[in-house]
Amino acid sequence: MAEEHHGGGGAAAPDIRVEAESSSEQSVASSRGVMPREDCVEGIRSALKHPTVRFLREQMEKAGCQVWPRLIQAATCSTAGGYASREGIKVCCNHMTLQDEINQVIIHELIHAYDDCVTKNMDWKNCAHHACSESNADFESYPQFRL
Repeated sequence: MAEEHHGGGGAAAPDIRVEAESSSEQSVASSRGVMPREDCVEGIRSALKHPTVRFLREQMEKAGCQVWPRLIQAATCSTAGGYASREGIKVCCNHMTLQDEINQVIIHELIHAYDDCVTKNMDWKNCAHHACSESNADFESYPQFRL
């Protein structure tokens, strides 16, 4: 399995893959007040229209990065989201409660995907490389921290 990097081309419409989820996982998520799975998938589709997401997609395409299809997956996992080389972005629906959270996860992880694509010899096991990408993603995905 590829490493995940957490906060996780073409003109065709993006494809969102939804991984299987057991009924026990669904009931645990509902009892915690997170959004239903269907709403999360719709939230991912909505996030693709967000200006920052569209900008990042355009920049990735200009750089020759493979963006679509299947870059973004709705999933049940232990963090808010993640990015893994050759696997794409996961939005962990069991941690999402608001549209803004989905937007921020996708923006954060798209920055990792961009760094992975355009940085020569990116080594996610190298702490300095990983820290640099985290710094980029944190700064850009949280506008309240900008000066």
